[in-house]
Amino acid sequence: MMLLPVTTRAAFATSGDQRWRVSSWSVNQIFRPLAFQGKLYFFRQSSSPYSGPEVLEINPLQREATDLILLPPKLIAQSPASSVDFLHHLVECNSEILVVTSDFAPDTKISVYRLADLALERIAPLTSIGGNSLFVGWNSLCVSSKAFPAVVGNTIVFTQYERRYLLQYDLSSGIVSPATDVYTGGCSTLDPLNILYHIFTCCYRRQLWNKGQIMFQGVPKGWRVKKKWRQG
Repeated sequence: MMLLPVTTRAAFATSGDQRWRVSSWSVNQIFRPLAFQGKLYFFRQSSSPYSGPEVLEINPLQREATDLILLPPKLIAQSPASSVDFLHHLVECNSEILVVTSDFAPDTKISVYRLADLALERIAPLTSIGGNSLFVGWNSLCVSSKAFPAVVGNTIVFTQYERRYLLQYDLSSGIVSPATDVYTGGCSTLDPLNILYHIFTCCYRRQLWNKGQIMFQGVPKGWRVKKKWRQG
C-alpha cells in the first residue's frame, strides 16, 4: 500500500495480485507519510492553514463479499503547530509514532509529541526519547546512541541547508549546537566522515544515497546509463 502524490490516491495490492489497484477515494497529503505496523499515516492540511495539520490513518485492506477494498483514511489527531510556520515529520521510535515539528527561525524550536497523546488531545512535548536521536529530513530515522556512540541521546539531528552542516537540538535544554566538528562547505573532505553524515544521507532525497554519495560531498551525480528510465 502506498500513496500516489500525483493522483492523490492510494495504490494497493496483495501477494496474489498481478497488478496494482487504485483507491476509489483521493486525499491531499502534505509532508512525508509513514508506514507502521501494516498501516499508513500521513498529514493532511486542515481547513485553516494556520491550524495544525491533521494526522490520518489508513487501515489494511478489508474484505467485502469476495473482494478486498481499501477504506478511506480516518482522522486520528491534529498537530498543535501550524503547517505554515512549521515542518512536520512522523518518526517511528521505540515501537510508537512520534510527531516532530520544527520552525524556520534562526533559533530553531523543535518539539516532539507522541501521536498517541495527540490522539487523546493531550499536548505534552517530550523532553526525553529514551536515549535515542531522531534524524529528520526528507525521510526520518530513530537511531540508538547505545548502538552508535557518536550519536548524542535525546537530540534531534537536522540541517539548515544554507549552513551546509549538521545541527543537533537538545530536547531537555532546547540548545542547538553543531552535531559534528566537521564543516564540509559543500566540498569533498577526507574520509572517513563522521557516521552522522552517513546516517543523515539516508534521510535525504534518493539522488545521493542511491549512487553511493554522502550529504554535502561535492556535486550530486547523475546516472551514466539509461538516464531516461531513471529519476533521482
